[in-house]
Amino acid sequence: MTAAEKLRDEIKILQVSIRDLFKWKLVLTGSVTALSLGFTGSSIPYSYLSIAAVPLIVAYCDLLIRDCDLRIAVIATYLRIEQDNDYGRYENFLHLDEIVKIRWWDLSHTAIKLSSYLACAFVLGLAMVHARIGTPSEDLSWIALVVTSILGIFAVSWIQRTYDKKYDALWKVSKHRAIKLSRSKASE
Repeated sequence: MTAAEKLRDEIKILQVSIRDLFKWKLVLTGSVTALSLGFTGSSIPYSYLSIAAVPLIVAYCDLLIRDCDLRIAVIATYLRIEQDNDYGRYENFLHLDEIVKIRWWDLSHTAIKLSSYLACAFVLGLAMVHARIGTPSEDLSWIALVVTSILGIFAVSWIQRTYDKKYDALWKVSKHRAIKLSRSKASE
């Protein structure tokens, strides 16, 4: 098995990991929410506060998903620079201006971000409802929901910004190296 084949296998493993993480993100968010809201009428006091974990869950899953995304991008960049294989030619195809303009990757990235922002907004909304319906002067537990929601929104934004910067830097390296390689091959 060649190095390129091993790297392609690594990409496949990372892609499966991303799908699994996204599933776990949905399962954990749904489970914590269902348990939290399901126990609200029970004798367990402050059980609804477990929903405060949701923004932290989505941010953590996003961090792991973005880590896998960057690992895939690094491998793809290497394979693109080492153009002596079919995968390198495929990566060059993906970097054509016409293909880049389509922004084919935006749908999955939007799904990751939007699901996290919506989960944080949902928890923030529940906090606001609890603050209005409850007796805010006596029960300030809704503040925990507000704080974790805001932390979750900031964490998701930071993860996305950091990912975008690293991905853009990697994209520039890839494009620069590919241009240098094509010029050196043309001069041979």
